[in-house]
Amino acid sequence: MQFFRKIIQTIKSDVLDIKTPALMTEPEDGFTMDAEDAVTISLISAPCLLTDSKVGGIPYMPSDFKYPLDERPEESEKPLAFLAQINFAQMPPLKGFPSFGILQFFIGTDYLYGMDSEKPLLQAGFRVIYHREIVCEDNLLKELPVQVEYEAEFPVQKELKMAFTPAVSVIGWQDFRYESSLLAAYQKEYPMTTSFEEIPVEIRDKMEELCNASGSRIGGYPMFTQSDPRSIDNGYGDYSVLLLQLDSDTDQGISWGDDGVCNFFITPRQLADLNFSEVFYHWDCY
Repeated sequence: MQFFRKIIQTIKSDVLDIKTPALMTEPEDGFTMDAEDAVTISLISAPCLLTDSKVGGIPYMPSDFKYPLDERPEESEKPLAFLAQINFAQMPPLKGFPSFGILQFFIGTDYLYGMDSEKPLLQAGFRVIYHREIVCEDNLLKELPVQVEYEAEFPVQKELKMAFTPAVSVIGWQDFRYESSLLAAYQKEYPMTTSFEEIPVEIRDKMEELCNASGSRIGGYPMFTQSDPRSIDNGYGDYSVLLLQLDSDTDQGISWGDDGVCNFFITPRQLADLNFSEVFYHWDCY
């Protein structure tokens, strides 16, 4: 039985007996909406090595590491704050992503955490740094070479180790491609449907409930609390790869404003070239 038929039958019977499609360990048979492989991130309180995948704490820093500074004029070259790093050798294989190296994310210490909604690719208030080769621990700095001062409460309050789980991520309802994806899926059952608005409201409401892309992950589809800042019209439609999503988790001391979420995106070509100089950075909250 196709997944979409399951949804229709579920709505009619008012019995929810299907998996939430936005995050599954295995794809549903016959599922027709967009789905991609992903890796979910669980954050745990555990001792971390300098080379571990983690949020907060002391980042991986070779002895010649130039600590990133805020390049916005109003911030006067203040040190950026370390947000997270991914050691790809510790992560399950994920199509399109490297299997080696450490990718780091640094963000501003102001109230917007370095985000520039008008120039989301400009790495002035944030920085994404890729270390292709990993040196031995004897050649690493064990403490920050600068003093980081915060204007606002930082989203991450403590060092947390990342644990990874392979998953299947289905497009979330906030994604700018969602309406066309749902329409295409619905048309497989009802070919005469010509627009998203023609899909029955109860179907749309149930799909919105099910297609919840919350949680922290690498790859797959993103979540937004407001709206997707990417679109074909604004020129950011090619930023289709979710490099990192870090969701609020109050139990672990992670909070983006009012229960918000942070996303980093990259184009498939940039990722293939291991070019992280024009990453799209965004976060929003309720």
